[in-house]
Amino acid sequence: MIRELSANDLQSLVRLYGDLHESDSDAASGETLLSVWETIEADLGIRYLGLFAGKNLVSACDIGLIPYLIRGGRPYALNENVVPDRLCRGCGYGRKVLEAAWRFAWDRNCYKVMLMTSRHDEGTSDFCESAGFKRHEKEAFIARPRTS
Repeated sequence: MIRELSANDLQSLVRLYGDLHESDSDAASGETLLSVWETIEADLGIRYLGLFAGKNLVSACDIGLIPYLIRGGRPYALNENVVPDRLCRGCGYGRKVLEAAWRFAWDRNCYKVMLMTSRHDEGTSDFCESAGFKRHEKEAFIARPRTS
């Protein structure tokens, strides 16, 4: 079953994110996590979707719509954090949750969906291409705040 995630799913989602970013010691927790989640839930253009096997969250992704002034005023969407449970990789769950996210985007007249990933391994790139993304159509650049 695939459905939108809720505050009740946060601990399972954070556990999945631990598989995605094993070295992330900066993960939100406690009141900060709940505050961020309330902001996400209030935004009609952001969805966190999860695929469940029974009661267990086994894959998730997020998608956000971005209003756009060109392309006829049609929005585009950005996918990130497509993550299956480490025990379920290769089972097709990542693709299924991506397809649900795309339905969300297409139903809202998006003209494209982009996927960002920080993974640089060929397996991730192959997954993205096999799911329907084009590897060399765009190039992404990242800026981060400078620390003093």
